Amino acid sequence: MSLLEMKHIKKSFDGIEVLKDISLKVDEGEVLGIIGPSGSGKSTLLRCATNLETQDSGEIHYEGTFGLVFQNFNLFNNMTVQFRITIFHHKSSIGKSK
Repeated sequence: MSLLEMKHIKKSFDGIEVLKDISLKVDEGEVLGIIGPSGSGKSTLLRCATNLETQDSGEIHYEGTFGLVFQNFNLFNNMTVQFRITIFHHKSSIGKSK
């Protein structure tokens, strides 16, 4: 079963194409790493995958809940990683039957 599938994702900013026909699939149990130089679209791809950014075209299908952990400058200094994961899990479980 695919947990995440992105098909033909395109995204531009001010006429500059950042994501050019990106497709990927992540199946249950897989771990995916996205690497590349600064400005290559890694964060934009993740922002599109988590609906923090809207792609210009393409399709995104996913099962379950996804989140995004920002780089250091966006983390809250007063929260530990364990606390953030716990609170995210708690909030995403509200209203779901076990």
